[in-house]
Amino acid sequence: MNVALQTVVRCSIAIVFALPLMAARVTAQEEWYPHGRAIGSVEIPALHDAINHETPGAVSTPVPLYIEPTRLTAIAAVVSDRSELLTVEHGYEQISAAVYDISTQRDGTWYRVHYTTPGGSGDGWLSGRETAAYHPLADMLVHGLAFLTDAWDHLVFDAARPDARQRTVDDTRERPDVRVLATAGDAQHLWLRIEMLDGNVCEGKDQPSVVATGWIPAHAADGRLVAWHYPRGC
Repeated sequence: MNVALQTVVRCSIAIVFALPLMAARVTAQEEWYPHGRAIGSVEIPALHDAINHETPGAVSTPVPLYIEPTRLTAIAAVVSDRSELLTVEHGYEQISAAVYDISTQRDGTWYRVHYTTPGGSGDGWLSGRETAAYHPLADMLVHGLAFLTDAWDHLVFDAARPDARQRTVDDTRERPDVRVLATAGDAQHLWLRIEMLDGNVCEGKDQPSVVATGWIPAHAADGRLVAWHYPRGC
């Protein structure tokens, strides 16, 4: 086998072995960084208890999702595994399903989640009877190690409203660390009062200094999250 052919073979083998690793990284990224206008996450015992509570021998059981937040409507999908829902880590190795809306009905609370099953993908409503703890986005950011995502437009506001005086923060870092000091508004219109830090809270002995303070919306105009947290800490 000539040198050129050997090189091609080696590269092909490397690509074959690299693909599963790349897929694993993508999956891990999706599990801690929700896409779309997520307002929180909810635990589903039938799908998550095996991991969250390390229950030996536990297996997932099917969970129905409805087209509307009522059992009187048609079923949109039946989810049989946690991988069929957009999943996030709300805490250290603790997982739950990303929630995009909440509806309170006569028969209880309903959560809108995103599914991808062999039969298709879309949004469906999950009955609160199928759920355990709900984790609001505001709580995860206030109590976690938060950072700004690439959806942040570099604007900081003096008050929690879009017509407040604003200023641009010149920071080109990929994920600047922040402290979320307070929140305002409702789940769909959440505002965060932040302190932007010039360093990483997990590196070095000195506390990083504050380079900017103010309010930012939790979601960009296109619905993407402007802030998220490291669920496993430093």
